[in-house]
Amino acid sequence: MSNSWSHGYYADEGYEYGYHTETSPSYLQWMCTLQGIDAPKDNFTYLDLGCGQGLSLIFHAALHPDSQFIGVDFMPRHIAHARSLAKRLALRNITFIEADFLDLAKWPDKIGEVDYAVAHGISTWVSKEVRKGMWSLVSKVLKPGGIVYNSYNTYPGWHSASPFQHLVIQLNNHMRGKAAIDLAIKKMSALKDANAVLFEMLPSLDMRIDGMSRSDPAYLVQEYNNTAWQPLYVAEILQEISEYKLDYFGTANVVQLFDASYPPSLLEVINQESSLHMRETIRDFAIGQSFRRDLYAKGSLALGKALQINRLGEQALISTQTELIDNENAVEMVYENLTVTFDKATLQGVIDAFGEKGATVNDVQKVLPQFSVQEVAEIATYLIHDGKLGIKTGHCVDKLKKINHELAHAHLDGGPYNYLAFARTNRVIRLRNADMMLLSHHLQGVQNQDLDKKLQETMTILNKRFCIEGREITNPQESLEQAKLHANHFLDVVLPALVSQEVI
Repeated sequence: MSNSWSHGYYADEGYEYGYHTETSPSYLQWMCTLQGIDAPKDNFTYLDLGCGQGLSLIFHAALHPDSQFIGVDFMPRHIAHARSLAKRLALRNITFIEADFLDLAKWPDKIGEVDYAVAHGISTWVSKEVRKGMWSLVSKVLKPGGIVYNSYNTYPGWHSASPFQHLVIQLNNHMRGKAAIDLAIKKMSALKDANAVLFEMLPSLDMRIDGMSRSDPAYLVQEYNNTAWQPLYVAEILQEISEYKLDYFGTANVVQLFDASYPPSLLEVINQESSLHMRETIRDFAIGQSFRRDLYAKGSLALGKALQINRLGEQALISTQTELIDNENAVEMVYENLTVTFDKATLQGVIDAFGEKGATVNDVQKVLPQFSVQEVAEIATYLIHDGKLGIKTGHCVDKLKKINHELAHAHLDGGPYNYLAFARTNRVIRLRNADMMLLSHHLQGVQNQDLDKKLQETMTILNKRFCIEGREITNPQESLEQAKLHANHFLDVVLPALVSQEVI
């Protein structure tokens, strides 16, 4: 049932336990430097607006022990979980506040001054009134020179989903949550089978609905069951933030950042626009943008060109690749609706030059003199986005290993955690459920030859089953065979990678 305190937000169930790389402070600092903006580097305060279950923020705090992190969410179950997990992991540089943006905007002293304010996906899930309360809060607590990350649903990419979301809201009058989504999918599928004109008008609607079967139900109910759900054109958002002393200066999206992402014909059309609002609008139209990752500043501090090159050159990166790139001569990376093609030898050469111990961009440029510092940084950014490189950090390795051990054990207790932190980079790694269980048993000293039986036993205790192509395995012998396959893959592939990257 709806509540007055929810402001039309679907608050019946909690959100997913996910991690979002683009919200990482190290990643944001790198993206700011690439775009010539000075960003707070050390001993900063970071505010997460709508922190959900708190998992991303908890990893950020673990990876940046010298800084302070504040998570705000108005759903009590989110804050209760986040506080409990932070306590279990013995993190002392993180605080979680249960509060409404509208209330906090009246009492900004409860937050204090911050260097970063992050709003991942929330601004187009809440009402305009709540969103303006959020901007008001940000304007009051963000230090001059502070950075804002705002990711949100946008048009034209979300046009195809609007009829589906409208149908879910209509069904919410009779049922809630996943039940409404399942029935909406059923009705849309019937329309498609009957050759409804809607699917001719919105050809990507079919693909979007098909993808829902592979999405986390916790995400789906939060995405589509909000009555205030409203994707916004970029110009609408930019006009709105300008009223709160915030200015757009760039993006945390690799696609938007580099000219190499665009076909020359599209790039020419985009660059014809001198107006910021119009240029970003045309950019979104050009690539069918559905999710923007904007960067704003409250009085941006521009880096001079020489200082920018120095900062880029001094940045140390580290290879997080566990296998060689195994493709033909060319490697394709797909971002949004664009495909960027790279020479395989170039990518592998850059990865190898940074290496597992890490190197600075300057070091790599000397090894690969055919590229400038900026060109090495650009290639490296694509590889960071693709998970092949990480931003090197000087964290306490033993502390992070203990956190990873605790997360693995929590998974064995039924905790919904699938992420572990790389000890020397800003990255985290996602493991399958079976691998998290196997890791916990391995850390507890279970012998390798017994891991398959332990995995099968744990699956039974947690009431989970192996699946093959959507079919649940119920036969004990077949289940044990699957457990053996998972255990062998864990020992041969997963465990060596975790050890080499100092995850455990």
